[in-house]
Amino acid sequence: MIMMSLDNGVQASYMQCFYTPDSERNYTFIGTHGRVENIGDHGDCEIHVWTERGSRTHPDIIHKVKAVEGGHGGADPVMIKSFIEFVRNDIVPNTSPLAARNSVATGVLGHKSMRHGSIPKEIPPVSKYLSEYFKNKKKCG
Repeated sequence: MIMMSLDNGVQASYMQCFYTPDSERNYTFIGTHGRVENIGDHGDCEIHVWTERGSRTHPDIIHKVKAVEGGHGGADPVMIKSFIEFVRNDIVPNTSPLAARNSVATGVLGHKSMRHGSIPKEIPPVSKYLSEYFKNKKKCG
């Protein structure tokens, strides 16, 4: 488990459990105004939304997820295409590569913290150039 304090003041935790026969990835986001949870990670999948905290019996909204081909529920081909469009045509992806960088950095620094006395670690910022580039979705300078 990694406990985090984000730059915007949000507190979050990330947990993984490898001691189960289940092979399904389950992601749950619980916030001030409710909860979002995926049900299933291949085939017929749904996103369940509760618009109030405390109600767990039936979701208020159920989104059916369209099945697509490709690894990681069809995300891999989309990510590769987006990356190639960025490299070849300078089309900035919908999501920032900085988000991916920060996800990996969180895992790496969480591991280092765990192995060295659970001392909190801070993710170092990227250069102003990279930050502005992806924030503005255009080249800087």
